Amino acid sequence: MRRRYDLESEISAVSELESGWPPSRIAREHCIHPSLPCRWRSELAKES
Repeated sequence: MRRRYDLESEISAVSELESGWPPSRIAREHCIHPSLPCRWRSELAKES
């Protein structure tokens, strides 16, 4: 079963990614897979 993340969590991770944090560090901090911040950044860009 897939975990669902709220929009605030996604925005927080993307913000850290855009601040220069490496995806691996963001993943450790948020207990997520390292590819998720990059995917979320793409998805949020499409929504804008």
